[in-house]
Amino acid sequence: MMTPRSVVMGNKVYKLHVKHGSNKECFAVSPELTIDQLQERIAESFQVLPDDQVLICNGKLMQFNGTMSLKQARIPNGSKILLQRCSETRIAKQPGAGEEGEGGVGVGGGSGDAQGVQPPAARGEHSGQENGEQDLQNIEAKGTEAENIVRQLGQEISRVKEQSSE
Repeated sequence: MMTPRSVVMGNKVYKLHVKHGSNKECFAVSPELTIDQLQERIAESFQVLPDDQVLICNGKLMQFNGTMSLKQARIPNGSKILLQRCSETRIAKQPGAGEEGEGGVGVGGGSGDAQGVQPPAARGEHSGQENGEQDLQNIEAKGTEAENIVRQLGQEISRVKEQSSE
């Protein structure tokens, strides 16, 4: 007699591979862990507050309700999660970003993360929901732009293959 897969997989522990800059961490978590709880665990390891976190799971932006479990969000075991600060998108667009002494980047005696990015409050910005939503919209727009470029390249490759086979 066979045991149903759901019974066999009941005690499963997920391994999630999280990367932020050059730092990597492997988390062993329950599939019932909520997104909010995952963000708290990530905050403890990488010192990035949950409100400042942008999580990209297996190449897709994670936009889930915080009370949703990993299983409900369909985040599979072994997923690779890229962690970015909301403010990194804004800083990367500023002229002179990344240079010591300009734009508040790399100054402040370690108040930022390993990449020298200070938290929004240290730069005099509001770290409210508006900034987070704007960052997510920017990321979505860039994702859509990238998808269109990939689609166009695919069409171009198909066109070249057709021409070469004729």
